[in-house]
Amino acid sequence: MTDYGGSPYRIRSDDPRDTIGEVNRVFSLLSDRLDRIEGIRGTPKIYSSAQFSSDVIVLDSIKGLVLKDKASPPQYWRITVDTGGTLTVTKIGAAI
Repeated sequence: MTDYGGSPYRIRSDDPRDTIGEVNRVFSLLSDRLDRIEGIRGTPKIYSSAQFSSDVIVLDSIKGLVLKDKASPPQYWRITVDTGGTLTVTKIGAAI
């Protein structure tokens, strides 16, 4: 067996008969790791702030960016855009 380093995500066998088992093992590790990343699977968390290094894309045309105002109690607002570029702000209410 060749030493491929310490990464558990590498195929560890040179034997072609082990390929399916090794690929399944690596996919299982990747799946477990993705399960631990919030928002990928399970219940997403809402934090006080978020930073992105790329664009945020909403794929559903009836969904959009949701913002919370500073009222007491705070209200939530959804911002959507139509095909003409018109922004629409809709009051969701005190809870989402």
